[in-house]
Amino acid sequence: MKQLSNRTASILLLSAIVVSLVSTVSTVFKVNQFMLPFQGISGMATTTTGMVNITVASVVSISITDAIVDFGSCSPNGTIGANVSSNDTSTSWGAPGVCTVGGDPPTTNDNISVMNDGNDDINLTVQSNKLASSFIGGTGPRLDFSVRDDPVRGGCQNLSVADLTGGGSFVSYDSNRTGYQHEWINLSLVNTEYIACQNFTFINTNDTINVFFRLYLPPDAPVNASEQTATITFTGASS
Repeated sequence: MKQLSNRTASILLLSAIVVSLVSTVSTVFKVNQFMLPFQGISGMATTTTGMVNITVASVVSISITDAIVDFGSCSPNGTIGANVSSNDTSTSWGAPGVCTVGGDPPTTNDNISVMNDGNDDINLTVQSNKLASSFIGGTGPRLDFSVRDDPVRGGCQNLSVADLTGGGSFVSYDSNRTGYQHEWINLSLVNTEYIACQNFTFINTNDTINVFFRLYLPPDAPVNASEQTATITFTGASS
């Protein structure tokens, strides 16, 4: 057999090494291609995070659960007139014999109940579409209102000490609680907003106030053949 020269043997050895390397690289590449569909269950673990976002918008909503205060038929004193208040617990709202409702003297107080059924604290105002001069008539009539927290679901955070303790008359305001119309105020301007309660809360257990009314019937109040009505409008706005 003819002997290979050293040069020829070196060339053959180098060729064999190159072929071996190319085969190895090709095999590794094919193995990686084979594993790609299974990377989710391989030891190559990764983690990431996601987010859930929400913004809750303010909803201002009020409702009237008791919408009428009925003073009935009233006959003021011909000399001094008469004050009648719907929050007076006496048999005739502080003016015995002046008013009758359905033919009988009123025996319980009466009010308009306002509920904050939104999801935000609000400022509440009240206004009348009529002045007392056109609603009642005569010399110096008045249409007044005042606010009391509902005894079960009181929602005006501007409470007086009297309301907090269950006392009778108004005692004082907390210095940090303003805008609670506990005193009588005259609706002396037509279609004008008067503050009833600032910071009127919406929590289900504290979401209701009661609005009472007082009339001054002058001695010269004219006879009205038909029932007279004033429309009271309540407006809530975000505080």
